[in-house]
This record gives sequence, structure tokens and C-alpha cells, in this order.
Amino acid sequence: MNNAAFRAIFHAANWALITFVAAIALSAPARAFTPESGNWWNPAEGGRGFTIEIQDNFLFMQGYLYSNTGASFFYTTQGTLRGNAAFDGVLTGYRNGQCIGCTFRAPEVLNGVGGNISITFLTETTGRLTWSGGTIPIQRFDYFLTRNSGDNRNDVLRGEWHATLDYSAIPNTSSNFFGDVLVFDRLDTAANPRQTLGCRTPSSQSGRCLSSYRQASAFYDNPTGRHFFVVDNGISGGNDTFAVYSVIVGTNKFEGTAKVCRKTISVSSCLSSSSVLATPVRGFRTASFSFVSTGSGPNSADPSVKSSSASSSAALPEANTLGTNAASANNSGFEQFPAAVLEQLVDGLRQPL
Repeated sequence: MNNAAFRAIFHAANWALITFVAAIALSAPARAFTPESGNWWNPAEGGRGFTIEIQDNFLFMQGYLYSNTGASFFYTTQGTLRGNAAFDGVLTGYRNGQCIGCTFRAPEVLNGVGGNISITFLTETTGRLTWSGGTIPIQRFDYFLTRNSGDNRNDVLRGEWHATLDYSAIPNTSSNFFGDVLVFDRLDTAANPRQTLGCRTPSSQSGRCLSSYRQASAFYDNPTGRHFFVVDNGISGGNDTFAVYSVIVGTNKFEGTAKVCRKTISVSSCLSSSSVLATPVRGFRTASFSFVSTGSGPNSADPSVKSSSASSSAALPEANTLGTNAASANNSGFEQFPAAVLEQLVDGLRQPL
């Protein structure tokens, strides 16, 4: 197939659709997140896909695609992101290059042969791609995190996670930031919905859950597309409390908000109250499921440093605005929440310490 034929095939881009999608992306409120580098695909169109690498605000993408004759074809595009999480570029094609074991031969480069391409990232691991073939959903490919059929959103949590909670807008707190370390090491497949179970570890060097550590439970809520974590928070400000995280989880990081609630009130009363502030939270995976379950595997510290003898962890402070004039009261991330399931999880924490 000659160069002109390729241009005829791929330059039939629907620019009205591209412009429409770009307008939607520009009008959407910005949210601070970085799309994850890795292999992306449309699950409904197996056999082709994209490798996306993001460094700072620069994106490079390779596509393993095909010509209209079915011959494999290699494409790339690159450039800076537009705004928070969008990209516009042109696909350059490559063919007739060096084979395995052959003498080097520079490939034929077909600049712009694939036409224009736009990507709008919706979360760290999901987005939509618009090109001459229309608009398709794309997502980061899950090679190994999912090991239980139909339960990938719970599987992805297993491992050790470090979180930073932003208390900068909370009055009367001793620090702008607080940290949390959570380990999820097992699934409860009998629960409805299924849950990922674990603990809050007392130090960043623990890496394992013992019966003395504070309990943590998590599950994926399909209607909201969010994961909810419920953590026994212990005594905070003289009150027995639990923490609820409402987050969007990628492959190796999450972001969202958290609230610290008193065990003497219902989950609904706490999460719907504007007097209990939702604090922004971001987290990242620091050890693999293999490590937290066996002590061997990718982790953030030398396994010999990990200890199981640390004492119980301190509590996150309450973010309660009662009696203050705080203007930042909000329920971000808790506009919708599965109250009945969360109440069920908290019931197990409402025991005297």
C-alpha cells in the first residue's frame, strides 16, 4: 500500500466530533491528578492498544495497530499535555524497518499518516480517545493485579499504601498534613459486596497486619465508581472514632477525601454533615500484595527492616468545625455514599478500646 493510500484512509477524521470532545474537556473542572504510564487499551477491541509514557506534562504514545489490509503498523505521537489531563497530537507511522536478527535498516517514516488524535484522561487509569475511527474508551491494562474473576476492583487494593491527608484548611490542628499507612492483605468473598480486609499499621516499617493493629475494611461502590475505606481510628480529641476514605483508585495510587467520625453517631450523620470537614487525601502503593502476604516481593524497604513488634498507631485528628467560623466546611467526595454498607463495616468497630 502506498503513502497516498494510507493518507486517504487515516485523514478522514471527524473534526466536528474532536472539537466537541475537546470543548467538553476544557469546560470540565480541573482535578489534580497525573494519568498513569503503562499499556492502555479498549477492552471491547482486544488485539490493539497503546503504550503511554508521561513525564511531567509531556506525553509519548506508541500504538500497535493495523492498516486496512490487516498488516501490522507502528505509530507514535508526542507532545505536551493540554491543561490538566488532555492531549492533542498527530500520529506518525513507521514500516519496513529492521527485523529481529537482521542488519539495521532505518524504517520508512510516514509523518502524520495516522491523522489527528486527542486523548482526554478522566482518571489516573481511564480516559477516552478520539481519532479518525471515532471516540473509544481506553483504560490502563491490568496484567496481574486481578486474580479473582469478576473482582478486579477489590483485588487492586491488596498491598501496602501510604496516604497523606491535607488538614491545611482545618482550624485548630497541629499540622497541615497527617500521614496514614494501610495494609490490605485478604479478600472477604462471602461479604456482599465483597470486601478487601486489612489494618492500619503502627509504623511505615511494619508491612504486615497483626490482630493488635487497627482494623481496616474496603470495598468498591459501583454506582459512584469509588472505593470506600473504613478504618478504626481510635481515640481522637477524647472521642472514639473511625475514619472513612472516599477515593478513586488507580493501579498504584489513589486520590479523594476522608472524614474522621465519632462512633457515637451514624455513618450517614457524619458523612452528610457539613460540620465535619472532608480532608483531601492522596495515596500511593509502597509494597506489593506478594510482600504483605509472604514477606517476599516488591516493597518500599528492605524486608529485614520490616518489624511486627511496633505498638498501636496514633489516631488522625477530628476535623470538626462545630464552634468555629471555618468557611471551608465541605462534603467533597461524600455527595453520594453507600450508607448501609458503611454502617455494617463500622458496627464491627463500635467496641470499647
